[in-house]
Amino acid sequence: MGQEVFERVIADKGGRPDFALQSAGAYVVRTSPSYAYQLVTAFKERALTLLGRYKADFVMGFPNSPSMAITPDIALGKCWGFQGQASNITIHLARPAIVDAFTVEHVHRSVAFSLASAPRSIRIYGSPADRARLNDSTEAIEYFFGEIEYSISELDSHMQYFEVPDELKVLLPSRAVRVQIMDNHGGDFTCLYRIRVHGVDV
Repeated sequence: MGQEVFERVIADKGGRPDFALQSAGAYVVRTSPSYAYQLVTAFKERALTLLGRYKADFVMGFPNSPSMAITPDIALGKCWGFQGQASNITIHLARPAIVDAFTVEHVHRSVAFSLASAPRSIRIYGSPADRARLNDSTEAIEYFFGEIEYSISELDSHMQYFEVPDELKVLLPSRAVRVQIMDNHGGDFTCLYRIRVHGVDV
């Protein structure tokens, strides 16, 4: 019964349980740059702009919490956004799982002003480390699940599913995943609307 309830809670339109879903118990351990750094940078930039001491073609607003990337709401602007093209986000999974696939979502092209902010190349790593290990200064042991590429082609869905290649599958449960965004599709900033982690519950 407990397993059935868990799967019902974390299954949605993707058709598979999402172990990275915040409402099921997943949470963001850390990002790089950190959320605090992003807030301070945005505040300074906005203050200098208002004082007329800083001029730019684009000034990004105050960033959303990184936890937006593990929630179901992908309405326009409901994303984890950061300046530039590269960043990392580490997610403590709702339950340990033998990871075998991922889903990446961006806002639908019909309501997007531009798709340039969508992530393009993404590397994903798994870690068996527990919460205490993840929160200390020592790097956790990781295994590489592969590099995926999110497409903004009109032929592709805004919700794209990627399986871990057979040669990279690990038959050990992961307690966390690290999502390393390498670049985007040419934007000044990047928005990760949602990342889902799929696998077998253990």
